[in-house]
This record gives sequence, structure tokens and C-alpha cells, in this order.
Amino acid sequence: MAKTTRTPLYNQVKEYLLRFIAESFHEDNYSFPSEPALCSQFNVSRTTARRAIYDLTEEGFLIRRKGSGTTIKKTLDENQKSLLSAYLPENDSSPPSPLKPQKTVAVILPDLKSNYMTGILDGIQENATKNEWNVIIAISNYDQEHETNLIRRFLTYCQGLIIFPVNKETYNKEIIKLSLKNYPLVAIDNLLNGVEMSSITSDNKKTAYKAVKYFIQHEKKNIAIVSPPFDSAYCLMERYRGYREALSENNIPMDKNIILNNIGHYDEKAEILIHNFLYKNPKIDAVVSFNFEIGITALRVIKNTYKHLLPFQFR
Repeated sequence: MAKTTRTPLYNQVKEYLLRFIAESFHEDNYSFPSEPALCSQFNVSRTTARRAIYDLTEEGFLIRRKGSGTTIKKTLDENQKSLLSAYLPENDSSPPSPLKPQKTVAVILPDLKSNYMTGILDGIQENATKNEWNVIIAISNYDQEHETNLIRRFLTYCQGLIIFPVNKETYNKEIIKLSLKNYPLVAIDNLLNGVEMSSITSDNKKTAYKAVKYFIQHEKKNIAIVSPPFDSAYCLMERYRGYREALSENNIPMDKNIILNNIGHYDEKAEILIHNFLYKNPKIDAVVSFNFEIGITALRVIKNTYKHLLPFQFR
């Protein structure tokens, strides 16, 4: 009986990374696979994943800097370029690895900095493990073009996609295409109106409405908003609609001067922006945040300087 030769796991990881480098070499905005993502995809130890990255760094394909992560080296010699060319899709004639995962779901999130996002990922990984699916994780950094590139890359070897879409003025065309093809796809928290696809979301409008209504019932009329730009996510637009509806039902005119919605996601200047905003608008008597991390920052500013905005039990 002929023996089946299997590619060692280390070589599988290294070859996958060489393909990734070849396909991403000319891109400026990419998300290099993390060690945990490689471990999950190939079912290898952290040591194996780290060794593959280390060896490619030593061979001059990658650059690793403390604090900034791993990046692709943009200046390669002719031998290195020749090696990479063999890993481009049109030139790679190698047979698929027999150990390559056959059930893999790609997860694309805008970030992994908040408890909200990590909680979503924890739930996905838990259920994927129970059902013997592998998980590949990538971060879009709220960049729709980068999100498009990630989707296209993952489609070549994944059997499903879970995505927290980046919503600007229009939805990602790649997501629309996949929905029309009935590709296994689930959107998180950002409903795509007019598109038939699976999605999981909070009732963002109702939740914001109830929050504002609570303040109105406690005789607050100058209710401020602190938020990222509303057009950066559909869920933020829904929360804004809930805010407006609550004010309108109670005949409270909306004052755009007490709406701060130019804070970037994880903006290092968020605390200063919120402090200046509250200082310039002393009439504000309540604050609603449309973003978890910004809400935590706002609470810290309020506790330090604007304690009159805290509910009595928190003063």
C-alpha cells in the first residue's frame, strides 16, 4: 500500500504566509495574520506559528517591530521576487495540502479593542470549536476598501463569512454580490436594508429611544450625544433616529450644538474633545453615548470634572 506523504504543519504555515506575502506585496493596507489566527486555522501551536514568521523575517520577507507588528518588506532582491511569484494564484500549481482545514469560517471585525468586539469573537470561537470549524480573524480598521480586499482573499479558502460591515455612504459591493449568490454570510449589528441575508443585530433605534426617554422622564431637556461619525456605521444612524424620535414625541427641539459626533474610533484625543465639548455647553444636563469605548471615556471625564451630570447615586 502506498504511503500518503503529508506536508509538515510548519511548512504548511510557511507556504500559506508566502502566498499571503505574494498576494499582498503591492497593497498598502493589509492585515497580516496574527499568531493566534494561524494557530486556529492550521491547528498548530503558537511556537510553530511564531517560528514560521520568524524564519520569513530572517529570510528578508517580513519586518517585525515592537509595538507596530509584522509588515511585509517592500524592498526584495530578484531571487526573493522570483520565489514569491511562484506563490501567486496564477502560478501556484502545487496541490492543496491534505491537512488544510476543510471547514473554515472567516470573521472580519472593525477592531478588537473593545469588550463588545472581543465578546462577539469569543462567542464565534466557542461555537465554531463545538462544531469543528476553524476560524480566521481579520480586522478592517473601519476601512471599507481594506474590508473589500479581505473578503476577496478569504473567499478562496473559506466556506463561510461572518462580518461586522463597515458602512459608509453605501454598503460594500462585495457583500451585496455574496448575498445575491447565496454565499454563507452573516452580518453583525449592521443591517443591510433591501438585501436578503442572515444578520444578527440589536434594536439600536429602540435602545437609544429608551435611553433618551429615561432622561426626559427625569426632567432632562438638553441631552447631548457623544459618538463616532453617524455615517461610519448603520447602527449609529439607527441610534440617532431613536434619539430624534424621543425628543420629537416630547416636543423638545433638537439642538445640534450639543451633538458631538466627530470622535474617531479609539481616538486618542477623545477625552480632550469631550471635555472641551462639555465645557463649551454648560446647559447640557445629560449625555448619551452611541459607542461603548467613547461612553467609558465620557464617564471618566464626567466623574473628574462634571459630576453634576452623574445620577445622584453615582456622585
